[in-house]
Amino acid sequence: MVDSPTRQRRVPSSTMPAIRRFDFDEYYRMTDAGILGAKDRVELIEGVILEMSAIGSRHYACVNDLARALISRLSEGAIIGVQGPLRLSAMSVPEPDLVVLRLRADHYRTALPGPEDVLLLIEVSDSSLQFRSAHETAPLCSRRYSRGLDRRSRERPGACPPAATW
Repeated sequence: MVDSPTRQRRVPSSTMPAIRRFDFDEYYRMTDAGILGAKDRVELIEGVILEMSAIGSRHYACVNDLARALISRLSEGAIIGVQGPLRLSAMSVPEPDLVVLRLRADHYRTALPGPEDVLLLIEVSDSSLQFRSAHETAPLCSRRYSRGLDRRSRERPGACPPAATW
């Protein structure tokens, strides 16, 4: 029996469809081809293109306060990255809220920073904390490139220390 175009094939409930994963090069080719644009707030996480949460005013203020504090204390000895790409592997290019990167002569013009460049990574999260704790930036970093990342922020969801207290 031939299926008509309007008739759907039934897939047994025990069969899960395969997930197509992308690597770093494919992900950036999609940007070059216009499939993904500047307005698309996405990250490549373990080969899956995930939409990032919208940035609310509380998140925005917290990231700015933390960036200001880090820049005022570390600007001579490190590069402070704000919501930029970090190439953790061939399959993961998250955009963490803040990273403190080692100084490099080219200031990362020739290649994205990798795990070996990260001195500190900060991910500010309220609504997406449960998802991020299982699947995103800091766990990826600590699982594959453990450098003793501090996970205290998970103990205080939504807390953002005022920059003045640092």
